Amino acid sequence: MGFFIVPNVGSRVREVRKKAGLSQEQLADIVGASQQTIAKIESSQEGKSSYIRDIAKALGVSLDWIMDGVVNAQSDDATQNVDEFIDNATAALTDAINSMRAINIQQGKSPDEFNPVLLKRAFGVSLRGKLTGDYVTAALGLQDLKKAT
Repeated sequence: MGFFIVPNVGSRVREVRKKAGLSQEQLADIVGASQQTIAKIESSQEGKSSYIRDIAKALGVSLDWIMDGVVNAQSDDATQNVDEFIDNATAALTDAINSMRAINIQQGKSPDEFNPVLLKRAFGVSLRGKLTGDYVTAALGLQDLKKAT
């Protein structure tokens, strides 16, 4: 999530909800509230709502950020997300290198001969698959990569 300054709880909820591509009604369904409750929270008409914790969780932001606009860089969730991303990126890079080696072998080239542009594309394909779980699109991207070599 990018850093941006949002002045109050309601504005922060609205900004993150919109960034997540959710309507008020969709967010309300997720947290078990009414659309009117979400509207009141976003317009700051609702004081301390019992739904704020659930809203923060549903939107993937910390309660500290929703309540105070404070980003806690040491939060366990943030650390876990970063660690998970690094693990996925490392695995994706390994997959990309292995794919490039396999393509090179198929084409009679040295397995360790790398085209940096193609390696970057292979990494992007692999990382997209790991982060989204959409391995069909990733496989199609790999086919395009083979054609480009």
